Amino acid sequence: MWRLTLGAACCLAVVLGALAGDPPQPAENPKAAEVPKPAEIPKPAEIPKPADTPAANQTLAKITDSSSSNTTANATAAAAPTQDDVICKLCVCDEVHKLVNCSDKDLTHHFPDPSHWTALPFEPKVVLFDRNNLVHLLPFPTLDALETLSLSHNHISKVDNRAFWNLTNVQEIDLSHNHLTSEDMSPHIFEGHYAPENYEPLERLRVLRLGSNALHTLDPDLFMHLPHLEELYLDANPFKVIDLHTHQAVSGLLGLRVLDLSRTGVAALPDHFLHTPNKLQRLLLAGNAFTAPPPGLAESHVLQYLDLSENPFTVLSEPMPRMDNLTTLVISHSANLTEIGAAVFATLPSLTELYLHSNPRLSKINASSLVEPIVPPAETHVYPPLKKLHLHDNALSYLESMLVGRWDHLESLRLDGNPWSCDCENQWMVDDLLPTMERVDPKFGAGLMCSEPVEMRGQAMLRLQGVHYHMRCLDRYGNHPERDAPILVGVLVGVLIAAPLTLALVMLWRRCSALPSVPGPVWSGLVRSRKRGGEYSSAFYKPADTEPDFI
Repeated sequence: MWRLTLGAACCLAVVLGALAGDPPQPAENPKAAEVPKPAEIPKPAEIPKPADTPAANQTLAKITDSSSSNTTANATAAAAPTQDDVICKLCVCDEVHKLVNCSDKDLTHHFPDPSHWTALPFEPKVVLFDRNNLVHLLPFPTLDALETLSLSHNHISKVDNRAFWNLTNVQEIDLSHNHLTSEDMSPHIFEGHYAPENYEPLERLRVLRLGSNALHTLDPDLFMHLPHLEELYLDANPFKVIDLHTHQAVSGLLGLRVLDLSRTGVAALPDHFLHTPNKLQRLLLAGNAFTAPPPGLAESHVLQYLDLSENPFTVLSEPMPRMDNLTTLVISHSANLTEIGAAVFATLPSLTELYLHSNPRLSKINASSLVEPIVPPAETHVYPPLKKLHLHDNALSYLESMLVGRWDHLESLRLDGNPWSCDCENQWMVDDLLPTMERVDPKFGAGLMCSEPVEMRGQAMLRLQGVHYHMRCLDRYGNHPERDAPILVGVLVGVLIAAPLTLALVMLWRRCSALPSVPGPVWSGLVRSRKRGGEYSSAFYKPADTEPDFI
């Protein structure tokens, strides 16, 4: 009986246990591991930043995309930078100096969307886009505080009309080192906002840089919307000649003060080219094809600075065109220039700075190159008020003491890098010039070295001045006495040898003449025979013939 009761109880327990085990246990469910855990959701720190993307324009597209269809995309959009800092994420923003520097960022755009600029935490005064990949300039948004815009060293070949009309306060635009052609430069580029009758000009623009492009001419109306332009840089463009259209474009700039035509290949200035811009103060004509200073320079009114470097000058013998207000003249790096003649700079009465340096063949500067010949009743030369004179790195061997009226009035003098001849003609440099200029610049004499004569080569003039060395004069006929030493030594040796031999022969002759006559071939030719006294008496006392009348 008890066995039947025990078996029934076990069956009942099994049934109840099965009923109790029907609900699934969490640990035994194999799909429980597939439920996403909160820790596996992407974190905001893992989202790539705009600076980490290869192209800036792709980053902007991703940032501005506000729609998303999944949970991960929504989390990414929430963590991405907003438009408030798009520009500053890609560029360097300096709020203290009001600067936005986007240079060297591999950009292909210049943020034409106005919302990118209005979201900045400050209003920029300087914006730089140098050395990027810009090709096409679209109109800039309104930037009321902007004063300087630089777009140099890009690949810009197209500029839209009215590209700068929202930059009402811009003062300087740099478009140099691009691919702009004459056909690309339209007057409409610089149009301002449209007024009831015409387009307003960019009144505050003062500096325009168009150098190192592909311009060969200018539209005659190119600057019609820039009435107050003061500085125009056209350097390193292949103009070759200043044609009528270019002449008209430049002549229309009545307030122009600086004009740069360096390395444009021009060999002449057209007539009256400098007459209309009567406020022009600085003119740069370096690296062109001028063989002499252009006569048109005389038409300038208030020109103060002139650069004629790197031109194919050979000898400057004629006086320069008269420029009464010119204070600074630069003629350097002219490979063929050999000589500066008399009165060349005499037509520059206000000259204070003269830079004649780095001309590798310039070997002669006339003593009167700065003054005109004396004309009665004048008794002395009138020198310009020179303050700076740079003659370094030329081929000068001599320096005339009369070149400058008062050397002690110079504030800067450079003579280093020349092959100076240390002879009596340059003695004044050692005795007078060095002490005078050392009071102005203690390092003045450091680079003055002797090149001639041979025995002085490598000597420092400063050392010669310290020992009060008196330099000898060289032969004026081009001879070199220092090379005559072997000849002089040979002559001296010859004299020392010949003198005793000659003396010995004289003594021998006198000794032999006192010996008696000896017959024979040896003495017969050397010693004269002496006649005896009887022979002389017989000759002198020969009896005379007697005449009969005297008997």
